[in-house]
Amino acid sequence: RQMCIRDRSISACDVEMRKNLYENVIITGGTEIVVKVMELIQNLWDCKISGIIPGNSSDEKYKDHIERVKSLNFLGMTLEKIKTKLFLHQYQYILTKLRDRGLLEGHGKHNLPVANEGKLDPENKMDEGFAGRKTQAQTEVGTLMWLTIKTRPDIGPVVGIAASSIAHNPEETLRLCSGVWKYLAMIADLGMIIERTHERRLTRYELGDTPEVLIASDASFSPGGGKSRTGIVILVNGKIVHWTTCRQDRTALSTCEAEVLAHRTGVQLGLCTVSYT
Repeated sequence: RQMCIRDRSISACDVEMRKNLYENVIITGGTEIVVKVMELIQNLWDCKISGIIPGNSSDEKYKDHIERVKSLNFLGMTLEKIKTKLFLHQYQYILTKLRDRGLLEGHGKHNLPVANEGKLDPENKMDEGFAGRKTQAQTEVGTLMWLTIKTRPDIGPVVGIAASSIAHNPEETLRLCSGVWKYLAMIADLGMIIERTHERRLTRYELGDTPEVLIASDASFSPGGGKSRTGIVILVNGKIVHWTTCRQDRTALSTCEAEVLAHRTGVQLGLCTVSYT
């Protein structure tokens, strides 16, 4: 997940290629670059262009090339232009899912649910309702993952714990997912901002610059015993480009070791991120 916004404007388009394959493509950059790339793609495939979010007033000469829009939908996300920034969110998707669960009004909570990771005994798999709860838990986690990996890293840790409980404690998974939906009901309009970098571009090939990479890592210290959970956020030049949460690959013997393991994983992901910038 990485978007490098360059030049003086921000433009975007959604392209559906309908010859032998079906794909969604988004292009970011100066309007002239976006228009030329779209023309190239149209010469290669039968395409449907959803629109272009114009960068600035100097883009008037391109107004006849493609429909100008205020927002675009791309892979479940909505992209909107706010001055010189792009705002990525899934507000309508969240509202639809909240409506399906009857949580639109009066059910919001300011906090995410607290997980009982490692503190519960496995459910009886021979129980009559176990299979049904497990199927429902898989559906709930899958729906929330669609938010976690795109625009809502804030719910990632809890959704990750909920996912790891499906096989043995689907009832706990459902409890956590219900709490996450109530949290989303309170702040459904949050999203991610991507803005142009003024001081330094996101490429190390210009002027010999190396991007500034910040790795933030933490560990849960295994509140229920066993393995701790790692949380990582990676920023390039102050912009979030990657986030993840996962259970550690070994049982730490101290809180210090849990922190070291989390930092190790963060550095590994950070090095991979730098290699692509």
